[in-house]
Amino acid sequence: MRDIKRIDTILEKVRQLWNMYPDQRLSQLMQNYVWGRGDYFYIEDDDTERNIDFEMKSRKKQIDSRTIEGSLNKNINWYIGNDDNTLHIYGKGAMPDYPCDLYKHDKWPDFLPYMNFFNKVIISDGITSIGDDTFRDCTNIVSVTIPNSVTLIGERAFLDCRCLKSVNIPDTVETIGDFAFHTCVSLTSLDLPKSVILGKNVFGGPGINFEKLNFEKSNKNVLKIVNKSPNPFPQYATEGDSGFDIRAWIKDDYGTGESLSLKPMERVMVHTGLYMEIPQGFEVQIRPRSGLAIKQGIGIINSPATIDRFFRGEICVLLINHNKGNVVINNGDRIAQGVLCPVSSESFTTLEEIETISEDTQRGTGGFGHTGVN
Repeated sequence: MRDIKRIDTILEKVRQLWNMYPDQRLSQLMQNYVWGRGDYFYIEDDDTERNIDFEMKSRKKQIDSRTIEGSLNKNINWYIGNDDNTLHIYGKGAMPDYPCDLYKHDKWPDFLPYMNFFNKVIISDGITSIGDDTFRDCTNIVSVTIPNSVTLIGERAFLDCRCLKSVNIPDTVETIGDFAFHTCVSLTSLDLPKSVILGKNVFGGPGINFEKLNFEKSNKNVLKIVNKSPNPFPQYATEGDSGFDIRAWIKDDYGTGESLSLKPMERVMVHTGLYMEIPQGFEVQIRPRSGLAIKQGIGIINSPATIDRFFRGEICVLLINHNKGNVVINNGDRIAQGVLCPVSSESFTTLEEIETISEDTQRGTGGFGHTGVN
């Protein structure tokens, strides 16, 4: 007599199988019992075949009802969703780094034994960096979602993730480490932040199709500017110029209305109303304008003035009048130019105190006028 077993009876059969072979995949365990037909499975039990409407919610759900979850450190945890094939990482702070040799099992991120259970990764807001080697060799990953809180992607973070097709890299990411996406041969879309600093061989490896990757943003730098003055927003006068125009904002604290008059050799600090957020690895230099210098003798006394990356105050220009007569500066006049310049940021420089320096060079101590004029 054919009777239809209840779902819990079938699940009990699955549980027995998995308990017998805990290291096997579900599909391997049930090869002699289950054949998939979409959401329908045919269950064979001894001499009776039953057609059961049995929907498998997830091939990774553990039969002993334990939740697949863990922690990367005391501030960051992870879990694998029961029905979305997704690894979720959440918490606050930096994800830890892992050693290059991921075959040292005691050093693995503890979700790697389940790497076949997920094909998507969602990193929640609050994570500030992705560690070295974290997802290395997770070949099933197809897509990764990175939040705006992340500023660093570590070395080899996604090395050899060969199925990875889509990853969003938000504009907050400042640095991508060496080999981070090396041998990710399936990448078809990747927009890079405009000011990102790339390590070595980030996208290298056999099979990479660079024509599919969008590097449009990576060759541009972004200088973020707040303009609190009534003057036009700074701009480059012509395409290809090194410097952008900086205009005077003659405020009431000068007591001169919308203009001020500089006497010969007089110095004055002129407001601009500009505030800048300078990208990592750069500084802004404030330089004189050639036309203003030759025609009216106006220069910048600390030229070139250096605006460091972490300065967040108003940009002011220290003008000096080298002319023999007074020079009038009007509100909105272009008084200087700003140039975004790279600086060495590879490492910190140590200042070492010594007693003497070597003078054994071609020039030695030769200084002003040493080479003559002819």
